[in-house]
Amino acid sequence: MENRNLKAGLAALQEEDYQEAIAQLEFVCNTELHLPTIYRAQLGLVTAYAGINDLQKALELCQSLTTSKSPQARSWANRQLPELAQRGADRLEAAQRARRKSPQQWAIHLLVRGIQRYPQTLVYAYKIHHIITQMYQSVAQEYPVSYTHLA
Repeated sequence: MENRNLKAGLAALQEEDYQEAIAQLEFVCNTELHLPTIYRAQLGLVTAYAGINDLQKALELCQSLTTSKSPQARSWANRQLPELAQRGADRLEAAQRARRKSPQQWAIHLLVRGIQRYPQTLVYAYKIHHIITQMYQSVAQEYPVSYTHLA
C-alpha cells in the first residue's frame, strides 16, 4: 500500500506547491520504514528544496543520495548534482555582482570619504572632487556603461 503522505507530497510537488510538498515529504522521511518509499520522498525533497531556492538543503540531500543503496536514487542524484551545483554557483555570482559598486558609486563613495576626512576647508574638498572626477572618467572609459535601457 502506497504511503498517503508520499502521494500528497508528490502531488503538491507536481502543482509546484513546494512548502506543502516539503511538509509531506519530510514527514514521510521521518516516519516511514520502507526504504524505497523514503528514497522517493528524498528525491521529491531535493526538487522541492530547489523549487524554493534552498539550494544548500537540496545539495546536501542530493549529495547524500549519491551514496544511496538504491541504484535508481544514486543515478538520479548523480545527474542532478551538477545542475544544482551550477545553480548555486550562479546565485553566488549574481549576489557578488549585486554587491559590486559601479564607477559612479565608487566616485561618490570616495568623494564623501574625502570630504569627511578633510572637513576643515572646502579647498581640500574641491581638490578631492577634482581628483575623483578624473579617476571616475578614467574608470568610466575603461568600463563604459550603456544607458540605452533607460530610453
